[in-house]
Amino acid sequence: MEHGHTAILTGLLVAFVAALVGSEISQRLKMPAIVGQIAAGVVVGPSALGWITVSAPLELLSELGAILLLFTVGLETKLGDLRKVGKTALLVGVLGVLAPFALATGWAMASSFATPKAMFVAAAFVATSAGITAKVLQELGALGRTEARIILGAAVIDDVLALLLLAVVSALQAKAGIDVLNLVKVLGGAVGFVAVVALLGTYVMKRTSRLLDAPIDHESPLTISFALCLALAVASAHVGLAAIIGAFLAGMVLAETPHRKCLKHDFA
Repeated sequence: MEHGHTAILTGLLVAFVAALVGSEISQRLKMPAIVGQIAAGVVVGPSALGWITVSAPLELLSELGAILLLFTVGLETKLGDLRKVGKTALLVGVLGVLAPFALATGWAMASSFATPKAMFVAAAFVATSAGITAKVLQELGALGRTEARIILGAAVIDDVLALLLLAVVSALQAKAGIDVLNLVKVLGGAVGFVAVVALLGTYVMKRTSRLLDAPIDHESPLTISFALCLALAVASAHVGLAAIIGAFLAGMVLAETPHRKCLKHDFA
């Protein structure tokens, strides 16, 4: 076995063992397992013990793990459920971006940062982790609750607004002026992607779900679903959103099919 492969496998071994230990400790302290997993990652990572070095293969595997997590969360979420909390999710999403941005901008300016730099620093404070939020809700068995739907809907809105905000502050930082046409393209692409996949995708899937029954190979529905998950994750990244948003939408589309329970079991 090549040395590079050995290093990757060793890193995976350390990561899995650390995650297991962190998860056990966290759960014994009555906290979500992911809290301990994150803490364990910090300890064995480059910022502490340095037992794991960041590499492209490990980054790819971590991204794939997040994609699959949000895909399974999407399988437990139907578009109709999100529509019911749409206004509340929009309000939470907007406030979740504007409040930390405004507070962080004020703090940065009070710390003698120039306004453009202060806004650029503040933009980092609007980032949210839909993956961690979804995992905690999943562990708590709360994905079916109204509050969880509001949080997940707000997470998608946060990602779109954060993309737009980053485009604005980047232009200000570069002193290039705000290109309104470019902002419209960015916002239109992101919103359009989410709307088309969520609305058209669920509509089409309801009427063509029998395609998952057509293949002779009993594993084909799983393969087709995984391919759709990756395809929408890639498309999401291309429009500037996080890949996990596309994976979540893919799961939500497939949640409209009779295969929902089987897919949840297969991807669990």
